[in-house]
Amino acid sequence: MGSPSQSIKDQKSQVREAWRQTYPRDPQVKQKTSQQICFLLTHENTFNQARYICIFASRAWEIDLLPLFDISPRKYCFPKVNPIKKQLEFHLISSPQELQPGCFGILEPPPSSPICMLDARDLVLVPGFAFDLQGYRIGSGGGYYDRFFAAHPSIPRWGVCFTQQISKLELAHLDHDARMDAIISESGLSIAKKVE
Repeated sequence: MGSPSQSIKDQKSQVREAWRQTYPRDPQVKQKTSQQICFLLTHENTFNQARYICIFASRAWEIDLLPLFDISPRKYCFPKVNPIKKQLEFHLISSPQELQPGCFGILEPPPSSPICMLDARDLVLVPGFAFDLQGYRIGSGGGYYDRFFAAHPSIPRWGVCFTQQISKLELAHLDHDARMDAIISESGLSIAKKVE
């Protein structure tokens, strides 16, 4: 028998694989859903009042937040992976054209871009394979966001996903897994339920 920790890791791997198999393949569906979510974000007070907004360059199965540059010009930061320290840093860029391939083939800011020193005045928008109503998230498995939020617990964080990625059942999770404060999809913003 495997350990409880290994069982949870296996469950997470199954969720990731399931979403890779079933995410919307039609580019128009992704584009439309992404536009809807970007539009909804611009009507949220937390978004509008944030000093820095951290977004991400999407992979095929993730929501595209780059339209925000046109819809709502703001100070946008992007994650940059430090594979040696296994840490995530956020860098300020003024245009998506500045992004370049980084770790894991994901577009990242160039090393020359300024680092954002984030705090409770900011907002981090987080991708994932699945989210639940308590704010638990299944990410890519590297733990980069979990470690970042463990070191910066006061920074507001919202999961960003297609509605079909939101599970009504509690997702498998470990004690160190960071919970989201809310989840935003094309169906709207859902504040995470408190965990007793």
